[in-house]
Amino acid sequence: MEKKIRMIPAVFLSMMLAVLSGCSGNVSINVNPKEAAAEENSEQGPEIGRIQSICKLATLKCQYHNIAKSVKYPGNGIIDHLMRKSRKFWIEYQGTVEISFDVNKLKMQQDGKKITIVLPEPELTCDIVQGSWNQDSYIIEPNTWILQNPITADDQKNAVAAAQADMEKQVRDSTLIATAEDQAKALITSYINQIGDLTGNTYQVTIETTESSGPVPTETGQS
Repeated sequence: MEKKIRMIPAVFLSMMLAVLSGCSGNVSINVNPKEAAAEENSEQGPEIGRIQSICKLATLKCQYHNIAKSVKYPGNGIIDHLMRKSRKFWIEYQGTVEISFDVNKLKMQQDGKKITIVLPEPELTCDIVQGSWNQDSYIIEPNTWILQNPITADDQKNAVAAAQADMEKQVRDSTLIATAEDQAKALITSYINQIGDLTGNTYQVTIETTESSGPVPTETGQS
């Protein structure tokens, strides 16, 4: 007889928002826009390969603590309903959120001193930290001598999957994705600005996103 399992993802919202907000500025950057610009041929303008490298490394990554909470209810059958009890269980684990860009989808167009950059849509991944989910992570309401209702591996897997889906929704509803875009734009603008300083050019730069409708051009470099 099929059992009824109602998933109740229980995430400590205040804790989660504090953790995620705290990591919003924790961007992994291994390219210095000024150094990258200095390595360019002074007679050349900005190169898409450099811009892709800078964008690729402008990755926002942070960790979070999550708790999946579910209740397994008895089945509909008379025997199942009478002989089995509802059982609550919790699973505690650590996860990571990463927001990055597929740089192969980044586009660049240059018409003289006018440069248009089109950023790809940020990609979001929420993964469980390997080893953070083990036997010590479980809190399960005990069975009674007569009334029992085993918590199966599928029950546990489904509870964590529901909690992960809820976490991803929270991230998409937060400002983290916009923060990642702003960081990428700032790095690209800084790089082009350094190229303008080295070459004595003024570039009119427009950085668009796949969802933008009317980007504001930014002038960089020297006149």
